[in-house]
Amino acid sequence: MIGWGTLGGEAGRRYRNRAAVAMLVFLGGLLLSATLKLRPFMALIPGAVFLYLAYEFRKYLLSLDELGRRIMFESITWAYIAAGILAMSVMGIVIAYDLQFQPFWLLVGAGVVEPIRSASLYFVARRYE
Repeated sequence: MIGWGTLGGEAGRRYRNRAAVAMLVFLGGLLLSATLKLRPFMALIPGAVFLYLAYEFRKYLLSLDELGRRIMFESITWAYIAAGILAMSVMGIVIAYDLQFQPFWLLVGAGVVEPIRSASLYFVARRYE
């Protein structure tokens, strides 16, 4: 939930700004802890940052009216359905060709979900214009 997929307004801008700062902290913390070889800190950063992002996204959702929440939840549903289909397809390829799965691909997959959610938010919101 790190992209620009909001319905706008002050709450949307606040969420996007805080998400951008959280992602900078995420990247900077990982780079710093990798440089200084602080493995416990490196292990805690991703979960802590994404917990904060989930908290901020919840605050954003609570600031929306009923229609806005419905649109957001429908776009989230479509995004995660598409991401699940994509993940299962990749898993099938990994299993069929006996490939070794690298944890890096989890980050790539997480990065794919947000653009899908933003696109589905656009198409869902257009139905209500």
